[in-house]
Amino acid sequence: MTVEQLSDTSKATPEEKVAMQKNRSIWVADAAKWTQSLRQYGGPKDYDLASFYVKMLEKSDENLLSLYSSRITWGEFNARRRQIGTEMSEKNDEISRAQ
Repeated sequence: MTVEQLSDTSKATPEEKVAMQKNRSIWVADAAKWTQSLRQYGGPKDYDLASFYVKMLEKSDENLLSLYSSRITWGEFNARRRQIGTEMSEKNDEISRAQ
């Protein structure tokens, strides 16, 4: 993310909120399919990853709700989003390396 994205002090506009609602529905459905597939067809590592992914989805959803309800700015949203992505990458690496 750019410095501009991380330091953006604006809040979500009504138009952006409409887009958030539409995209969230798609995102939640895709995430549910992905985690179900991991649990159904994957091995123990994939099941662990799916469980962790669900937790990260909850964090992402909380982050989006905070932006949607104007409790945080776009910069704060982006910083949290970056942190969630980092946590996901680290956990994915950890699970992949585990026996």
